[in-house]
Amino acid sequence: MLPDHNGFFLNPKRAQLANIRLAVKKQVMAEYGHELDKATGWRKHLVRWKLNALAEIRYRDILFTGRATDTH
Repeated sequence: MLPDHNGFFLNPKRAQLANIRLAVKKQVMAEYGHELDKATGWRKHLVRWKLNALAEIRYRDILFTGRATDTH
């Protein structure tokens, strides 16, 4: 599994999950992207790791609570 240019891991198995993962990534970047822009050096790697972990937690929360398959 390889990260994209922002350090987010993308390896979805279905198109629906890919769209959900991308939406979560965009939401996290919209909320915390300024932190990544300000960081330099090793802190930039730390912020990327933090944002990746945050996006993964939100993504898994959506999957495990069943909101990814809700039709209403």
